[in-house]
Amino acid sequence: MTRSRLVVLASSLVVALGSLAAMGALYLVPARAAVGPLPSEALSLPADTTFVMGFDVKRLVGSEFYQRFGKEKGLARPEAFAELEEKTGLHPERDVDQVVIAGKGDAAKGPGEAGVVMVSGRFDQYKIGRAIETEKKANVTWKKHEGVTEYLFNEGKKGAGALAFIDDDTLVMGSQAAVESVVTARVQGKPGLKSNAGLIALLERVKPGSTFWMVGDQSLLAKLPTSMPAPGAGPASGTSIQLPALQSLVVTGDLDPALSVEAIGEARDEA
Repeated sequence: MTRSRLVVLASSLVVALGSLAAMGALYLVPARAAVGPLPSEALSLPADTTFVMGFDVKRLVGSEFYQRFGKEKGLARPEAFAELEEKTGLHPERDVDQVVIAGKGDAAKGPGEAGVVMVSGRFDQYKIGRAIETEKKANVTWKKHEGVTEYLFNEGKKGAGALAFIDDDTLVMGSQAAVESVVTARVQGKPGLKSNAGLIALLERVKPGSTFWMVGDQSLLAKLPTSMPAPGAGPASGTSIQLPALQSLVVTGDLDPALSVEAIGEARDEA
């Protein structure tokens, strides 16, 4: 074989292998790739979400800040940690890798009202399921939704919640409607949060490796105050600074080597 034919053959093989690799990326790799700080499973969160926040639990509990102050009297653990431990018996600091909270409207209402909490870690599903089923105070019922066992807390009452495992190392809990939306999207392969182009774009802007973060769109930010007292002005002076109406907000933070927070708000115009 001549050198020119060898070069042509080698080039053809490279092109063929490259094409096969591209096809493999399209068809063999799961369609839901991770976006920013979100694991791929979180793209099953509801499409109409207006805010998403998360904690890298391993980075959080491993930080010097958390070790020094996390268990100090008066400094509360994240609400999602307390609710998770109450309902499942899991010890978040030991068993959990990541917590993602997504919802609509007022994030201050808590995960049960706001939407859904997604937790990634190491779980014994049978042990947790039995703990939930035998908890006398929990008022728990359970059923199948899309073939997935869904545990219902205070079913039929205002503020009723739900919990379900969507795979071996991921569980979701929150309002029944939100949990069932996530399970359906996951089982049926629906796009869920991935179809929310605005929030996906904000998530891609989160600083990699952040211990905690939050993104929100204009519907969440509409409740922010539109003015604040001017620096040095007393409350009775009436002097204030008008704040711009924000279209989006991205907050990221870390705890090591020191507590640091960055918040970037995007307004409608330059002024």
